[in-house]
Amino acid sequence: MNFSVKISLTYLCIYLMVITAVGITVTENSCERMKEQEVHRSVAEAENIRSNIVLYLMNSHNNEAPITDFAESIVDLFSNTSNYLEVFDEQLTLLATNLPALYSGSREELLAANTNQRSVILRHDDLGKYYLFVSFVVEIDNQRLVISMVKEISHLDEQKQNDYIFFLEVGLIGLFIVAIVVMVTTRILMKPIKELDQAAQSIAAGNFAERVALSTNDEVGSLALQFNLMAAEVENKISELQEETHRQQRFVDNLTHELRTPLTSIIGYADLLQKMAYDEKL
Repeated sequence: MNFSVKISLTYLCIYLMVITAVGITVTENSCERMKEQEVHRSVAEAENIRSNIVLYLMNSHNNEAPITDFAESIVDLFSNTSNYLEVFDEQLTLLATNLPALYSGSREELLAANTNQRSVILRHDDLGKYYLFVSFVVEIDNQRLVISMVKEISHLDEQKQNDYIFFLEVGLIGLFIVAIVVMVTTRILMKPIKELDQAAQSIAAGNFAERVALSTNDEVGSLALQFNLMAAEVENKISELQEETHRQQRFVDNLTHELRTPLTSIIGYADLLQKMAYDEKL
């Protein structure tokens, strides 16, 4: 894997990490804000429902009948709204509801409401639907009902999912654009480096006169200048070594020539002595 590919992959990985972090942060913050707004709006609706229930009971209730008898009427009173109601007695026994499916889990918000604390909780049911529960107490003539206003807020999950899909689509488009920009930019930035590499290969092959024609004022330009100075110094050293080699060769040639002349005379006399007849008695 060459250096330009490593740079491109590094930038793409950084882009993916940044866009992922931004997407998650923005989406989660947006969903949290929407959730908070939904909670405030639901609390206001619950307070309005509580006021209407109190007004209804004050107008309809008499001292003889328990207010638990009005549970069905209370639910019917708000059946045309977008919210669901659950009506419980003081022992938290369900008296009436128009909720499509009963929630079988823990109902800690009812316990809090039964102690005169307004309780808000968000939870998913067994089918994955998202609900907001706002519980409060209605008290008339020392009798009390625990009311739970239930509002389906599954659209928050859908909005969150849509936001993630949107960021995914935008991220993929951005990845394509960034990939092209990074590839083009890397190729432009790596061009002087490739010229330096080609020049180094040429010098390594024996072309010591090779130089890099770069005139930029950045680090690459400084590197090219130092490379040219190094190449010139190497060329000078090679020339000096070649000249020294020539001088040594001339010395050897001269020495060989000087030694060859007396040796030739000695060899000649030796041959002559071998061919001449001589008296061993002399």
